[in-house]
Amino acid sequence: STAVATVGAASAALAAAPVLIGPNGDSWTGPAVDSALIARTRAGQMPVVTHRTGRSISNIALAPVERDGQWVGAAGVTVAFDERLAGTLSGLTRAGVILLGDSVGPVASTLDSLTTAALATALGRAAIDSVPRELRARDHRLLAVAARLDGAGTAIFARRLDEEMAVLPELRRVAAASAIAALLI
Repeated sequence: STAVATVGAASAALAAAPVLIGPNGDSWTGPAVDSALIARTRAGQMPVVTHRTGRSISNIALAPVERDGQWVGAAGVTVAFDERLAGTLSGLTRAGVILLGDSVGPVASTLDSLTTAALATALGRAAIDSVPRELRARDHRLLAVAARLDGAGTAIFARRLDEEMAVLPELRRVAAASAIAALLI
């Protein structure tokens, strides 16, 4: 119970859910963890993997726990790929973000539902991949790129070109005014 409380307190500070594996490889808290992942911690590794369970995608990070040089379990955290994470990624990239689970579709999105559906369909048609592509979705020109999530799903990052290009007339006016001011000076 002390180990569960310690991992719980640490994971709360990270805004993640705790994972604690006992000496027999059984999950004391958090999701059931694949035996291959536990074997990696027994070998001294600290794996981080993305996996899908049902309709949800999450990252699991584990570290071995040893006592007197002997492996006695593993401790770590799991972070759900949810609306909050999509929002964080969107803020970092200044792009709309869609997180899709393999064969389950969107699990989180910062875009409206119709644009999300259009981009998910485009991914299914292989119109989006790791190379940025221009697409049309719901009367918007979009620049979209996809990134695989360790075989659990895909993240799509999309920017609306019509919004990005809307600043060009203002930039031209500022450049022209600056050039005129420089000539006058």
